[in-house]
Amino acid sequence: MQKSDPIHGPTNPATEVAARALVKYYGSIIELRPEKEREYRELHANVWPEVRAAIAKANIRNFNIYVTEVSGRRLLVSNFEYTGTNPEVDFASIGMEQVMHLD
Repeated sequence: MQKSDPIHGPTNPATEVAARALVKYYGSIIELRPEKEREYRELHANVWPEVRAAIAKANIRNFNIYVTEVSGRRLLVSNFEYTGTNPEVDFASIGMEQVMHLD
């Protein structure tokens, strides 16, 4: 084993093992612009049932978003479980829902 080779085990499965899992875990970190934080909090304080339904229909469950600060920067940290078989199609379906178009 080379020093740069990944080490796999029950909590860090190899890519091919993770691909066969019934539940896939996704996460992201994005910066929250300070001037948008109030608007973000207002929109997420009481998520509309139609938005929740679109997320569930896309085979997403246990969706969590946290606001944190690191080195003076406000960050949104999110994670969720995906139980479908085609994330590209399922994730795109959320954006196709009418409720996502506020204009």
